[in-house]
Amino acid sequence: MDSLADKSKQKAPDIPKRKNISEEPSESGSSDSSESSDSDSSSSDSTRERKKRKKGKARKMKKRGKKHKKSKQRTQFWQRVAEPWQVVKRYKSVLEIFKRGNSMADSFRKYGVDRNTIVQSAAIAELAIAAPNKYSEIVDMLGKREKLSSITLKCQEVIMLDENIAHKIHTMKNDGMLLPIKKD
Repeated sequence: MDSLADKSKQKAPDIPKRKNISEEPSESGSSDSSESSDSDSSSSDSTRERKKRKKGKARKMKKRGKKHKKSKQRTQFWQRVAEPWQVVKRYKSVLEIFKRGNSMADSFRKYGVDRNTIVQSAAIAELAIAAPNKYSEIVDMLGKREKLSSITLKCQEVIMLDENIAHKIHTMKNDGMLLPIKKD
């Protein structure tokens, strides 16, 4: 067995290394010109492949970022508002965020409510803040089983019919005591 190990050690240095076809000295003149053109095309191919890889990586990074942001925004759960006092509470909370110097859009987003939701029920909150006596009359008159949409319509009617309340709401909006929501 020792003799086999000794023979394999001796034969290893005798084996010639593999040579590339372009390294053979038989075609010295013509292989040099083809070699340079092949290397140029291979280098341009490799740069193209690198660019494609980079673009693919950038796209993947963007997609990951977008998915991550969406999952972050959906973490909070908000209770549905069913009564007028809840509408007033929500309106006042958004108003406080707005007063801290945020824009209206930021205020709605931070509280987690859509702008249209606030706009649709703003008449209830505006009447409750500007004329609490009229608001309490309407709520008592309509009852607790009434829909918010019908209470909103009734509050809008009261605001439109009484010019003093309408003027007071307008001045409060200008002074920043109410959200500057403009309705059509």
